[in-house]
Amino acid sequence: MKQFKEAKIIVISNIDPLDELGSKIEGEGEQTVISPDAFLKSEDGALTVSYLEENEGVKTYTDIEISEKRVIVKRHGGILSEFIFEEGVEHSSIYSIPPYSFDAQIVTRKIRNNISFEGGTLTVFYNMTVGRDARSVRMKIEIL
Repeated sequence: MKQFKEAKIIVISNIDPLDELGSKIEGEGEQTVISPDAFLKSEDGALTVSYLEENEGVKTYTDIEISEKRVIVKRHGGILSEFIFEEGVEHSSIYSIPPYSFDAQIVTRKIRNNISFEGGTLTVFYNMTVGRDARSVRMKIEIL
């Protein structure tokens, strides 16, 4: 059965650069917090969270598909990317901020998921390399 509704969400990303040995570089991290209005769709045990971000007049549309063991983040508009998160699995893709494109690799360390159509939290811990830039990331999504 399909269900749809509007919701308020909070998306927090903590990004820490990594040195050549894979250790966090202290004091160099950054955090972004957004709280867009979102649209939720629940179908066949999977939840999709969709929202729009606008930064300096550039719109980026995001769809986050959440299933039992996998999270897929698709972005289009100002940023073009498709990242697949599965614990212990490396996924490669292209990360593009037109007109520039970069090779990207994602290795998911842990997924904590208690999110549902009614609310909850999804946290994904992963390492990301874009070009030659390695980072440790914690992405947290809360449905209020």
